[in-house]
Amino acid sequence: MAQSGSPPPFPTTEVSSEMRKKQKQEDEQEQEPLGSLPEGPLVDILSRVPYRSLCRFKCVSKPWLALCSDPQVRKRCPQTLTGFFHHCPHGRLGVNFRNLSGRGPPMVDPSLPFLRKSYELVDPGHCCGGLILCRCWKSVHPGNNGYNLVVCNPATEKWTELPPCPVELPHEAEQYLGFDPASPSRFVVFLHLFDSAQVTIYSSDTGSWTVLQSSWINQPFTVSGYWECVFMKGTMHFMNVRLRRSIVMVDTEGEVWREIDIPGNVTKSYEYFVSK
Repeated sequence: MAQSGSPPPFPTTEVSSEMRKKQKQEDEQEQEPLGSLPEGPLVDILSRVPYRSLCRFKCVSKPWLALCSDPQVRKRCPQTLTGFFHHCPHGRLGVNFRNLSGRGPPMVDPSLPFLRKSYELVDPGHCCGGLILCRCWKSVHPGNNGYNLVVCNPATEKWTELPPCPVELPHEAEQYLGFDPASPSRFVVFLHLFDSAQVTIYSSDTGSWTVLQSSWINQPFTVSGYWECVFMKGTMHFMNVRLRRSIVMVDTEGEVWREIDIPGNVTKSYEYFVSK
């Protein structure tokens, strides 16, 4: 008989069983793949936290890694602006980087030294969504007018050289980059000849160029520069500075062409611009 006041026997068997059951549940949760995005407040919360915090959450467990890596969560997650590229036409470089973090050196070097290991001359051009479209020469000997178009990511130092364009690239040709960070594996390049109704589009999905004619066959348009275009929702918006001022829009497939007239009382190009 147990003495009065002594503690009851410790339920060793029951506790061990509970611990094994709990461990089994944890193991199953670790091994269970996250097949689809779960519904509920957790997803909504993750979609509102800063992107840097979302990256930290990936280290919690494998299910959290799968959840935080889901494209739908990353697409909705707000990203803090740490800097931006801007054109400096009167400077040594075509573009410059403005650091907004307020601490440490700039995140990227606008001179793109990683490209200069493969090319003798690099001319940065249009910027879009953190990517830069460049004209690159492997040789700078006199009379060598041939160059390659290269799309690069200065933050990761990754780049890709585009295949030769099917149309001749005169000095008047302008190239424009279209990129949406929500679809990081895809970009497009628009090439427009001066005072022409034709646009040539390169798609990273197909790895090829497509020559397209606008629906206004007899109405060519002229774009005044890199700062006169915006890529938004899969459509490039060009500022037409020809006699009839307008905004010309074309989608990435070249299937949808639209035009927005500029108010008649606006007659000078510096009185209007496109932005997002």
